[in-house]
Amino acid sequence: MGSTCCQHILKILDSATIFIDSLLQCCFLFAHLNKLINDVISVMFKCIHFLLR
Repeated sequence: MGSTCCQHILKILDSATIFIDSLLQCCFLFAHLNKLINDVISVMFKCIHFLLR
């Protein structure tokens, strides 16, 4: 009985670890995407500024 309880807890921890790992990867991708979007926006602003001069 005790061993199955431990196995159940380990299974939950394993799932939580996978979930946290995927969440971190998602955050990393989001940060990367955010930087990319900021770069694109700054380039667009520079182009507009150059054209309006």
